[in-house]
Amino acid sequence: MAKENWIRVSRDRRCPVCEGADNCSVSRDGAAVWCGRIAEGSIRQNAGGQFFHVLRERDDSPTWPRRRDDPPMAPASWPKGSTNREPKSPTKDWGRIAKLASECAGAEAARQELATRLGVDADALRRLGVGWLGVTRGWSFPERDATGQIIGINRRLLNGQKRREQGGQAGLTFDPNTWLKSVIEPEFVFLVEGGSDTAALLTEGLSVVGRPNNTGGVELLAELLRAVPTDRIIVVVGEHDRKSFEALSLSQKTWHKPTCDGCSACWPGKYGAVTTASKLAVRLGRQIAWAFPPENAKDARAWLNSQPTDERIE
Repeated sequence: MAKENWIRVSRDRRCPVCEGADNCSVSRDGAAVWCGRIAEGSIRQNAGGQFFHVLRERDDSPTWPRRRDDPPMAPASWPKGSTNREPKSPTKDWGRIAKLASECAGAEAARQELATRLGVDADALRRLGVGWLGVTRGWSFPERDATGQIIGINRRLLNGQKRREQGGQAGLTFDPNTWLKSVIEPEFVFLVEGGSDTAALLTEGLSVVGRPNNTGGVELLAELLRAVPTDRIIVVVGEHDRKSFEALSLSQKTWHKPTCDGCSACWPGKYGAVTTASKLAVRLGRQIAWAFPPENAKDARAWLNSQPTDERIE
């Protein structure tokens, strides 16, 4: 890839896929990303261990924030008649879009089908506001800010891949009405990765909030979790997704130690849990725990599906 067509991410302009501030690059038109952390949803990997994500068709308006000192975009992407300004993306009413998707004629049947696929209760998906966008766009998972307002939609396609709707922001997945309530284990609040794991713990009657990825959503979580009483334990849930040294890319092997106890390259689930817990502890001024599901389960949903159905909370 030509270097002049790509911009390295920074703290001011984070990766739209993993929200990281390094090891990722975004195309100048905002249509694609080479992400150094998240493989899910990518279409290929380069020799440097980065994953190529297509965010949108290249003739759409740019969605990644740019700074004034960035070089101008290619004239081919400008609207007709413009010579020095890039087009503005219209602001979408994400709450209205999510509501339409969750209340459309096929939404209930679609939730039932997804519940069967994921092994969760359809009511848990309903409480999260999951809707149906059609066979080509799949199920919609609303993502919220700390006030519960919907700021974006993450789609789950029929093939299991995930895509964030263009123009939306990465947010938290939770039921704004009941996220702090728990039928069982009321002393805990769990922070898991993604919508399906959130639905899994909701199915079990637990207090749960979903993070957009392994390291994302810390600022939103800090704001939301200020409402949690100090006698409740906040637990960041990691995933058993550790890679062997042989599974790392060639470039990662050059610096990675086989004895590593868990970094973003070899164990993103642990790295994200520890990093998120540490950052939240600083922001909230309280202890934040981190933990894993039992050894036989990769994540919260796999743990739920390993439990006997008759032992689940109704």
